[in-house]
Amino acid sequence: MAKKNAKVSEIRLSEIRAGANDRQVFEENALRELAQSIQEHGLAQPITVRPVEQGYEIVAGERRFRAVSLLGWETIPALVRELSDEQAAAIMLAENTSRVDLDPVTEAKAYQARQERFGWDVAKIAQAAGVSVQRVRSRVELLVLAEDILHFVARGALPIGHAQAMIGLDVNRQRIALRVYNKKPLPLSAFGEVVAELRRHQAEENQMSLFALESFLVAQHAGLHHVALFHPLD
Repeated sequence: MAKKNAKVSEIRLSEIRAGANDRQVFEENALRELAQSIQEHGLAQPITVRPVEQGYEIVAGERRFRAVSLLGWETIPALVRELSDEQAAAIMLAENTSRVDLDPVTEAKAYQARQERFGWDVAKIAQAAGVSVQRVRSRVELLVLAEDILHFVARGALPIGHAQAMIGLDVNRQRIALRVYNKKPLPLSAFGEVVAELRRHQAEENQMSLFALESFLVAQHAGLHHVALFHPLD
């Protein structure tokens, strides 16, 4: 994308506002570390903004903007670009997905937002983000899971592979799977057995209560992975 009419200017922080950033959480300690680095070594790269009514909107570099705000700077070097909403969304996506600390749920929601707002297909999202088509698909698939499940994924308390295994379970059985995992973290192969039993229970709509099923699965995987699973209606 050509940097049409782009120029670097010193802009007052008071004239700059955050854009529609996919990243909603900015870890305070990390921002303070970045601020210290900028104070010691300077700002290595200007932020990118676009003109909007009554000032400028951040397209890329909100962490840098927040860090220099902590330092009390009055102005910041900024690359000013005339950009449409879609062009700004592409730049923001590329910046965010290049960072290793972007959690998978925020990443998935960023992809989904561009599908819904701009009608981007998976290939276009993958190209803009600099990732594979399969990665985009697998991340977006996570969003069918319940919000409380996604909370655990975002915090790293539930591995992505385990979360992906739960896709297709209803909300109640997703939560059972999560509680089984939380009581005894299982390798993916063993967790797959838990999910398989929950799928079977869901498909058969059998008469075993969810409470009884959860108790059985917890006991089953408390170190007895080799024991055959019990099917009440067999």
